[in-house]
Amino acid sequence: MSMRVCEQWQSPKSASGVRFSWSAGGSRRLPRALLALLLLLLLFVLEHRCSANLQPCDFLEIQAGTWQRSLTRASTFPPPAPDDVTFLQDSIGVDVIHYSYDGPINIPIVVNRYFGDPEERARQIETGGIPRTVRLIMPAWDIDYTTTTQHQPERDQVYFNDQFVGTLYGSNGAWKMNIFPIPIELVNFPDTLGDNATSWVRIEVDVSNPKPVWKTAIDWTVLAIPAPRPVMLVHGWMSDSSTWRNMQNSIRINTGVPTVAIDLDPVGAVFDNAYSLQYELEEWRQRFAVQEFNIMAHSKGGLDSRCYTNSNTHSEYAYDVHQILQIATPNAGSRMADLLYDYHHLTLGQQLFLSMFISANELIKMGTWHITTEFTREFNRRCSQGRSRASLSVVSGRVPNRPFWLFNFPFLDIAELAYGHDDDSADPRHWGDGVVSVASAHTIASPRSASPLRGTDCDHLDIIAEQASKIVKIYHDDLIEQKKPTYQPENYHQPIDYRSAAADPQPLRQMSAAVRNANTPFAPDLSTDYPWKDVCT
Repeated sequence: MSMRVCEQWQSPKSASGVRFSWSAGGSRRLPRALLALLLLLLLFVLEHRCSANLQPCDFLEIQAGTWQRSLTRASTFPPPAPDDVTFLQDSIGVDVIHYSYDGPINIPIVVNRYFGDPEERARQIETGGIPRTVRLIMPAWDIDYTTTTQHQPERDQVYFNDQFVGTLYGSNGAWKMNIFPIPIELVNFPDTLGDNATSWVRIEVDVSNPKPVWKTAIDWTVLAIPAPRPVMLVHGWMSDSSTWRNMQNSIRINTGVPTVAIDLDPVGAVFDNAYSLQYELEEWRQRFAVQEFNIMAHSKGGLDSRCYTNSNTHSEYAYDVHQILQIATPNAGSRMADLLYDYHHLTLGQQLFLSMFISANELIKMGTWHITTEFTREFNRRCSQGRSRASLSVVSGRVPNRPFWLFNFPFLDIAELAYGHDDDSADPRHWGDGVVSVASAHTIASPRSASPLRGTDCDHLDIIAEQASKIVKIYHDDLIEQKKPTYQPENYHQPIDYRSAAADPQPLRQMSAAVRNANTPFAPDLSTDYPWKDVCT
């Protein structure tokens, strides 16, 4: 018998009334055995739960799901930069692993851009400015669309504003890009400037299995809505924003594109008006929540716009003008303006007539000097179109050899003195609208095929009011030209599996054939397997 002293430890009685005694030498054996037994029991329970409810590989993934996803999300499908046609949700409702017992995934997409009032939007859709179907883009993780287990394959139903639009597609443990066509009538738009409208994406997770089996997560969500740029209307010499009323109404009726008419100094210098135009664009871009405008400019407003959009003449140009659509702009100057500064070679009667016209309208201003041929010659040298990011087009006017009035004066005589107005001449330098010759308007800018518009109501002032419908038809395609999202996921993405995230990334490849057909309507038959092909396989 061992010489060690046996210590008796009086434990509480067991259920049978037997007291347990422990020797000093064996005091550690029973607790270790119990611990091992408890551990085996716990592992058995966990294994049974995993085999009953989860695919085997999912048990490990759920322990470090967030960590794993963080390794690959940035390199797989980095979120696009939001802009005025790309509306991103990257914080609310995303980046969380969901089982069916967690409830649906709810993701709000906020549209903060003003696309026009309901009537304008409807007209844009009719004319093709806004497409009838837009795209919902989202990377989804770990969609077990096919499985070899006893469970039903994963089916995650996607709803947009409570309307079923499709089912997520993917594969186990990997990110896959999903793209859904959304009918435009389902999208919520703000109806007034400065407002927001929210559309909701709801994803019902794993609807095919009565118990939670599969999980998923959404990295980010984008709603891409191509649309025309709004139009800023810039008035000309001796004018103001009220001259655009007929044009605004015609643009609204024929295209639905929203417009805003601004006021600049009617006789201000082109450089000063360029700064005023910059401030107007900054304000209205914020109010519309857009990045770019199209400019439609009349007369000297076309020179003000050219000055702003040219890096040589305006170093602070913000690249916020897509194109300039000119009407009767004196791109090579106006010889009528030349006469206002030098009419001493004319007869006494002609001088008296011009002096009365000048004093009645207070015309000797810097802005008047800036439409002379002398100034525009130097201006065109410095403001070459090659230094502008905005394209430039023009429509000019041409009036017949009949008396007409401008600025409350009979103007045919002034036009004949200025540029030798003769509508019957074969030389286009003698054609004009009374203030600007056709040859001057067609300098620098690209004349449209319908230019010049010819008729008694095509003089320098009447052309934007009386010929508004014709001008809108001429510029129709430019006005409804869509700004398209720069983010096109099928062009440069491919899936990266979690387990290969540490490896060198594979070469990017361009895929387009597997994109879902945006013109195919979705039938909400939930019993049907939708064989969506993800765009990256």
